[in-house]
Amino acid sequence: MVLSFVISQYTENIMSDSINLLVKIFSKQEHINEFLDGNLYISSLKKFVEMQGNNTQADLLEGITGQYQPHDIIITIKQSELGINHTIPPEDYSAPIYTSSNGDLGKLKALCFFSPLIKMNNFENIKDDIRITDKMRKDFGEDVVLIHKPQEFINRVLETAKKEKISCKTKHINYFPESETIDFDSQNFGFNKRQLFDFQKEFRIMFSTTESNNHMRLNIGDIRNLCVVLNVDQFNEELEFKIETI
Repeated sequence: MVLSFVISQYTENIMSDSINLLVKIFSKQEHINEFLDGNLYISSLKKFVEMQGNNTQADLLEGITGQYQPHDIIITIKQSELGINHTIPPEDYSAPIYTSSNGDLGKLKALCFFSPLIKMNNFENIKDDIRITDKMRKDFGEDVVLIHKPQEFINRVLETAKKEKISCKTKHINYFPESETIDFDSQNFGFNKRQLFDFQKEFRIMFSTTESNNHMRLNIGDIRNLCVVLNVDQFNEELEFKIETI
């Protein structure tokens, strides 16, 4: 199977020397059919926080607003009536301290994609750049919908959200190291994850809604002309790429 790609401009931070794939991974055929019908199921950040088990879709730190190393902060416990005024020594912290806005997580809905950036100057290593890992196929599924017209798909989503009066943003996830102290930009709320998740190479469309619930639906109409359905092995091993000047 040969797919020809041109440089796509579907995110504001895109690099001009990259090709960008937009991929959705599924575990059930009925979910694929719904997606191809354009009936998008979009989960809230709260749902990812509350997921149980050893699943890499779960992340207790979804919606993180800051990460602070013990030597960079001071926490004091006070209660004037009881005369309590205790500062916790940095050496008593077992890990970095995190802050988040949990009250907003049910209102934020994220449509998530596997979206590897393929460097044009590293084209010979493309199979390594796009590979879906065994961990991902275990947690996400064995079937792949490759959106070969990503800009058209993104535009369709944004236009439909605008008609529904839902504001949204698009961006690749920023994967941050756990060894640093970081105050995250409030404009990037929901787009920061720990480096241990960087194998997901995630791109998100983030929706700000008024209702706090676990998911929302958005119907953008049939998208079969924008997609091709594969399994993980076909995606990892059988795709070929070529560059064409238009």
